[in-house]
Amino acid sequence: MTYSIIALCILLTIVNGNVEQRIEKLMGLQQNYQHTQSESFFYYTQVAKCSLKSISNWNCGSFCEHHPDMVEVKAFYKSDHHAQAYVGYNKKENLVVVVYRSTQDFINWYNNIKFFKHDFGDCKNCKVHLGFWETYDDVSLEVLAAAKHLKEKYPTSKILVTGHSLGGAVAYLAAVDLKKLGYNIDYFFTYGAPRIGTHEFAVWFTSYVGATEHWRVTHYRDMVIHQPPSSFSYKHPPQEVWYAHDNKSYKICSSGIDEDPTCANSIIGDSAADHTSYFNVSGACTEEFTEDIEI
Repeated sequence: MTYSIIALCILLTIVNGNVEQRIEKLMGLQQNYQHTQSESFFYYTQVAKCSLKSISNWNCGSFCEHHPDMVEVKAFYKSDHHAQAYVGYNKKENLVVVVYRSTQDFINWYNNIKFFKHDFGDCKNCKVHLGFWETYDDVSLEVLAAAKHLKEKYPTSKILVTGHSLGGAVAYLAAVDLKKLGYNIDYFFTYGAPRIGTHEFAVWFTSYVGATEHWRVTHYRDMVIHQPPSSFSYKHPPQEVWYAHDNKSYKICSSGIDEDPTCANSIIGDSAADHTSYFNVSGACTEEFTEDIEI
C-alpha cells in the first residue's frame, strides 16, 4: 500500500510537471513584450466605448486617430446584456482587429456580478463566469462572421483579439471560437480583465488557443483584476504583465499555470482609478461620438 501511494505521488508530480512545462513552452517564457505595442493596442479597446455609428465610420476623435488606417469596420450591439463589439481591418498593419467593450452601464455591472459558473463544453471540467458567457453569446455570431469575412478577404492578415475590463473577459471566449474556426490568434491582449473561469479553463485555454503573443496586462492596485475572488475557484491564465502606478515601469510575471504571487496578487487591489487609467489614458468618448449609444 505504501509503495502504491508513493508511486501515485510520483505520477502526479510528473503529470503536473509536464503540464507546467508545456504551458511554459507554449508561452515561451515570453520576454518579447513591447510597451509601445501594448499601448497602441489599448487604444482599440477605448474605441469600443463609442457609438456604433462613430465606430463604423471610424470617426471617434483621439481614440480612432491612433489607428487612422482602419477600414471595413463593423460594430455590433445587443440589448439583452448590453454587449458591444467591433471588427475591422488595419490595412497598414495587415491586421484583423476583434474588440469587445468594457463595462459601461448598470446592465454590464449586473452581468459582472453573476459569479455563477457556466459549463464550458469544449474542455473537461471547465467552467466559465455565467455573466461573461451571456455577454459574449449576445454578439458572438455577428462578430465571428465579420472576422471570418475579413480573414477570407485578407488571407495573409494577422488577428488581434483584445478588450479592457469586461471586454477582456469576453475576449477569451472569442479567441476560443476563432481558434475553432481554424484561425491562429497572433495577438491576444487583455487589459484589466477579471477572472473568466476556473483553473481548468485557464490551463486549457492557454494550451488550446496558443496565441503567438498572449499578454494579460494589469495595473498596480486595479480592483477588477481580483474579481471574481480566487476563493470562488476562479483563476487567471498567464501571462501577466504588471504595471506600476506610473504606467511606465512593469514586471513580466511568471508564465506558469498558477497566478504569480509576486505581481498584482502581492498587494491589495482596491483602486477603481487604476482600473480606468491604463497607460494614463482615461475618459469616455466625447459627447459628439456617443449620441446614439444604446443603454
